[in-house]
Amino acid sequence: MDVKICLSKVYKAEKVELSEDRLSAGSCKGYRMVRTTRGVSEGAWYYEIKVVKLGETGHTRLGWSTEKGDLQAPVGYDGNSFGYRDVDGSKVHKALRENYGEEGYVEGDVIGFYINLPEGSLYMPKPVQLVWYKGQRYVCAPDAKEDPPKVVPGELIVLRYLFFR
Repeated sequence: MDVKICLSKVYKAEKVELSEDRLSAGSCKGYRMVRTTRGVSEGAWYYEIKVVKLGETGHTRLGWSTEKGDLQAPVGYDGNSFGYRDVDGSKVHKALRENYGEEGYVEGDVIGFYINLPEGSLYMPKPVQLVWYKGQRYVCAPDAKEDPPKVVPGELIVLRYLFFR
């Protein structure tokens, strides 16, 4: 079964605008995030993005995010996402930059993103607990203290440059 994966109309910052086919996104209101309609929890996955238009002053961060990544911030801002900057080619996680590429990317470049997540079921969040009360179903509130994202042994995130200048 083929499932079309595109950019989500729901899981995006309000200021992010999507193309009609939901394969392109843009914003002129600062760094914001949009996720896709499907996520991954295990296995090896790869996708490519072509940078079509940045304009004179535009910039992007591209990468991977969990469902808990802050949509009102750029990818890589918190511990729930990993970003790659166009400016200098650095990778970003928890808002900390680290040298990665020799240079950033520009309009026309195609960037590949690879992730390898082993045996995801061992690290998946616990399913929500439902209870019946007076004929209605309710979700039990999770513990007040939320566990930080787990480091998965063997996980790997790789960026691949496909420069077509």
